[in-house]
Amino acid sequence: MPHLTVLGKPYIRSTKRQEWSEESLRQAIENVSRKQMGVNEASREFGIPSRTLRRHLASGKLKPPLGRSCELGLEHETRLVNHVKALEKVGFAPDRNDVRKMAYEFAEKLGIQHRFSHGTKSAGYDWFNGFIRRNKNLSLRKSEGHEHMV
Repeated sequence: MPHLTVLGKPYIRSTKRQEWSEESLRQAIENVSRKQMGVNEASREFGIPSRTLRRHLASGKLKPPLGRSCELGLEHETRLVNHVKALEKVGFAPDRNDVRKMAYEFAEKLGIQHRFSHGTKSAGYDWFNGFIRRNKNLSLRKSEGHEHMV
């Protein structure tokens, strides 16, 4: 492994965070799942903190997602996607602002706690961008300015 330097000094890692490999984690999860070892035993054997091992066992994934989960939850977000697709199918393709307002109304009707704007009664741009990133199969049209009639 090459020596790293920071400001001319050799870099020395100061934390012990994640000194275990993904393969060790996989083996530990496998052994605990097959009841060949307990969580604490696997933790010691593979050098993985027991709390970390428990978190991965609970999620059922090697790499749980980082950051917040989506505001509406996966189930409700899928319902919103299906609603948008149904509107597109009958010729009422919603634009970005329509979807942001739908998300707000959806969360309100379902009683979901959210951080959407109560003032504008719509979800934010950041939520919308994440929504589109999570649902690449949607293609929303851009808002068009109203043409003035003369």
